[in-house]
Amino acid sequence: MSEAIIAWYQIDLDAPQDTTVLDTDEHARAARLRDPVRASRWATGRAALRTILARTVGGSPAVIDFCYGPHGKPALVAYPGIEFNIAHSGPLMVCAVSTLPVGIDCEWLDRSGARDLLRFLAPEEQQIVCALPVAERSAAILSIWVQKEALLKARGTGLTVPLASFAVCCTPPGLLRWPDATPWQICRWQPAPGAVAAIAAPAPFALVQHEL
Repeated sequence: MSEAIIAWYQIDLDAPQDTTVLDTDEHARAARLRDPVRASRWATGRAALRTILARTVGGSPAVIDFCYGPHGKPALVAYPGIEFNIAHSGPLMVCAVSTLPVGIDCEWLDRSGARDLLRFLAPEEQQIVCALPVAERSAAILSIWVQKEALLKARGTGLTVPLASFAVCCTPPGLLRWPDATPWQICRWQPAPGAVAAIAAPAPFALVQHEL
């Protein structure tokens, strides 16, 4: 069986995008954000997502119609066979598009409070982190964290799977333990200097980067 393709994009949320493609509700949501930087980045990210999906299915970004699953995962109303997911951290946004259920996450490695996430990790993951030199632990925690977030986002059921009920490996990335027999595959990489990202899907895949 050939590998499925997952297209991924990297977006600078401080770069201009045509936000006129947003619908009324999206403009209103951006306006409700009191921090102007957050509001601008949210609108830019939404416009970028619309542009990516329009290129994928054809048509105008303005006519992309979203629906949402019971746990908030977005989908395309008219194209149920197209799966996508986004993540953002500061000015960085990453997006994955595929025919597979897909989840993506990203973090900056200098994120404050990274060590506070250790208590949410599975026992195996905590052992991996605590065996490392102290200076390497924050990066290891975030490397594990983005993989776990990507898995949960691909599954589409939020935190109905407790974070400590499954485990991933730091080096190399991959699944150590999962509650069922789903053959989850994980890829982790650095989308930008100082950042880490992960993509998860329930079957083998190949990553292909696209420019927006």
